[in-house]
Amino acid sequence: MTIMTNSDILISWIIIGRDWTDNLIDSLNEQSFNPDIIELIIIDDASSNHSTDHLENIQFKNKKIIKLDQQSGRCVARNAGIKIATGKYCLFTNSNTMPKGNFIKKYIDVLSDSDRDGFAGVIHYDSEDVTFEKYLNNNKRGLKKYCLNDVLPIAYVLFGNCAIKTSLINKVGGFNEKLYGYGGEEIDLLYRINHKHNLKIHKINTEVLRYGHPDFNTHCQRLIKFGSTNFKSLPFKIQKNIIPGSLLKICIILPVSALFYIGLYIKDNILGDSFFIMKAVMGLSILKGYKS
Repeated sequence: MTIMTNSDILISWIIIGRDWTDNLIDSLNEQSFNPDIIELIIIDDASSNHSTDHLENIQFKNKKIIKLDQQSGRCVARNAGIKIATGKYCLFTNSNTMPKGNFIKKYIDVLSDSDRDGFAGVIHYDSEDVTFEKYLNNNKRGLKKYCLNDVLPIAYVLFGNCAIKTSLINKVGGFNEKLYGYGGEEIDLLYRINHKHNLKIHKINTEVLRYGHPDFNTHCQRLIKFGSTNFKSLPFKIQKNIIPGSLLKICIILPVSALFYIGLYIKDNILGDSFFIMKAVMGLSILKGYKS
């Protein structure tokens, strides 16, 4: 009998979230890989239904399931997974990001032959708001405009499809659990690692589908909340990678709330399919919360 040691584990695949779907479980079971080098760590953030019962149907040889007693947010959930991870890399996805194709095998192939800091792949979006879905999936947005193996800007790396060396994450103590609400926790972690290590994350040919994304107006409300909470807690050097620093410095004298509602009216009634208007309104959403 072969005894598995911690050093045998290449990837600790950490999936966090709530309200688990059969489609996700089926997608996980369809993945093909060497079971001796992968551990799956599921962190349930206090699901509101009995969907966690189905997690036992995931057919992974090395599987750990942690159920949090109360909803604690992404940072606490991911840190719970990181604390028990034994792999060289932590691979992060969410309960609402569905791995597509040979997702885990592609990560294994790259990480087995590499000592790089990390890799991140593309997230595709599904939303009932068709116009917003087109914006989210635009080929000139985010990681889609970069070539394979390109070094990616930290601000573009999302943890719905991302693997980072476990040692680098532990070096900075994991995610900042003071960032409880929506947004900011991923870029905060990566900047703290980069400050110590000159972090380089490369693009990998892996894809996930983020299903059930909110419509544009709902998303803007989330961004307003982000602006009033986590965004305020981020250092200015990180904030200016989300909102231009010049706007942050003068927003105190700008009629941000009025501009937000004007932009939203233009988007809803005149230029509904304008990517520029959507991007501007989302930026104004953050500023609106920031000024509150």
